[in-house]
Amino acid sequence: MPCHHKHKSGSLLDLIYTRNCVADNGSDKPLHISDHFFITLSSSLPSTTLFSSLEVNAATDTLCSTLTSCLDNIRPLSSRPARSTPLNPWLSDVLRKHQSELRAAERKWCKSKDPSDLSMYQSLVSSFSAQVHTAKSSYFHKKINNAPDTRRFFRVAWGGEVSKAHHLVTGVPQGSVLGPLLFSIYTTSLGNNIQAHGFSYHCYADDTQLHLSFQPDDPTVAAQISDCLVDISAWMKEQLNLAKTELLVFPATPTLQQDFTIHLGLSTITPSSSARNLGVIFDDQLTFKDHIAKTARFCRFALHNIRKIRPFLTEQATQLLVQALVISRLDYCNALLADLPSCTIKLLQMIQNAAARLVFNELKRAHVTPLFITLHWLPVAACIKFKSLMLEYRTATGSAPAYLHSLLPIYTPSRTLRSASERRLVAFVTEEARRETSGSICKLLLLGRDIDMVRQAGSNNGRQVYGRRDKSNPRQARVNPAANVIRMGEAVEWSDRREFR
Repeated sequence: MPCHHKHKSGSLLDLIYTRNCVADNGSDKPLHISDHFFITLSSSLPSTTLFSSLEVNAATDTLCSTLTSCLDNIRPLSSRPARSTPLNPWLSDVLRKHQSELRAAERKWCKSKDPSDLSMYQSLVSSFSAQVHTAKSSYFHKKINNAPDTRRFFRVAWGGEVSKAHHLVTGVPQGSVLGPLLFSIYTTSLGNNIQAHGFSYHCYADDTQLHLSFQPDDPTVAAQISDCLVDISAWMKEQLNLAKTELLVFPATPTLQQDFTIHLGLSTITPSSSARNLGVIFDDQLTFKDHIAKTARFCRFALHNIRKIRPFLTEQATQLLVQALVISRLDYCNALLADLPSCTIKLLQMIQNAAARLVFNELKRAHVTPLFITLHWLPVAACIKFKSLMLEYRTATGSAPAYLHSLLPIYTPSRTLRSASERRLVAFVTEEARRETSGSICKLLLLGRDIDMVRQAGSNNGRQVYGRRDKSNPRQARVNPAANVIRMGEAVEWSDRREFR
C-alpha cells in the first residue's frame, strides 16, 4: 500500500509494503513513463514471530529505522554549507532604512495609484540614488587610498640571465578597461601642437592623420612638415617611429616637380606613390588600381577555398560564406570608386559574377543577371552609385556624421521657392572654375602607424561636391578637393563600422 513519506533531503517517497517478497540486492531503476524511481532493497527486519511480539510503538520505530538505513545506503545524504550573500560594504544602516522607506512608498503608490504618492516615491528615488552614489564614492575612495603598495615591476630576461626588478611608472595592465580612456586623455594635448603648424588632424585608435592644402609653388611646405614632426616627436619624448611614417602628395597637375623630401635627424621621408589607410590603398593619382587589384586577389583566394568545399555545402550555406568573405570585401568603402572608368571597375564585377555562379553552382559562361535577381544583389557599379546616393541622403537628412555636413551643403535659395523643402544640394561649379581650382591646389598625405597625414580639401567656398577629370588632359587624376575629403571621411566612418555598412 502506498504511504507518503519524505526523505531527509526532502524527496517524496511512495512506500509499498509487500509480504513474502525477498530482494537480494538493493538497486534503483528509473521508470521511463514517469519521473519516479523504482527502488528494491533487502531489509533486515525481525522475524514475523518476534515482530508480532513487539509493542506497536517499538515495531513502528524498528520499521522506520530499518527503512531509513536502507535508503541512506542507496541515496546517502550530503551536507552542503549554506551560502550567504555578502552585504554591500558601502550599504550603511541609514541607507537600509531609506531603502525600506522607498519600498514602502513604492507599494503604497502601486496600491493607490495616487499622483501624490507617485511624486513622493520619485522624490525618495532621487534622494536614495544620490545617497548611494555618495556612499559608493566615499567607500572606493577610502579603499584606494588605504590599499597596500600595488606598484608594478618588470624584469628583462636575456641569455638565461634575469635583470633586477625595476619600477614601472607608466601604463596600465594589458586588457585594462582604463586603457582606451587614459590613451584618449593622454593624446588630447597633441591636437594643439598639430594645429599650431597649420595642419588639420584626425585620430583613429593609435594612428594620427594630418592633412594640409598648399599652393604648388609654395617652397615652405617641406619645412612646415618637418617642424610639425619635430614638435610631435618632442611631445612623444623622441619615441616617434619615422620608419612607419609615409608621405603621399596629391598633385594638382601631373607635371608638379617639387622636392617634398623631409629630413628629420638621421631619418629621411620621401613621397610614396601609394599608402594604405584604414584598409584602403590610396595612390597619388587617385586611380585606386592598387586597391582594386588587392581586393580582387583576396576575393579570388576566398572563392577558390569555397569552391573546394562547395560539394559539401547547401546553397544557403554557400551564399552566407560568399557574402561574408567576398561581397563584404567588395562593398567596403566602395563609394571611393565613384566616377572611375568602367575598365577599372570591370575586375570587381568579374569577381561578383564568379561569386554568384559559385552560389548556384553554375557553369563559367552562365548568365548572371537572373542570379543577381535571385540573390538580390546589385552590380558593382550600381552598388557604388547606391552607396554614394545613400551618403548624400543621410547627409541631407542629418543622420550622417557631422563632419560631412560642411562638405555637402544644402541649397538654400535667396528667396522663397517651392523647391526649398526638397533638400537639394549646392549645384556644381562650372568646368572653367574647376580647372582653375585644380591648377592651384595640391593635397598632401602622410600616413604612418604612429603619425599619419591625410589630405585636406582645397577651398572653393565649399561649393564643389564631386570631382571630374580635366577634359584637356585625359590622364590627369581627379583633383576636386571636396570630393576627396568626402571619400576620405567615408573610408574612416565605414572602417569604424558604425555607419553606411
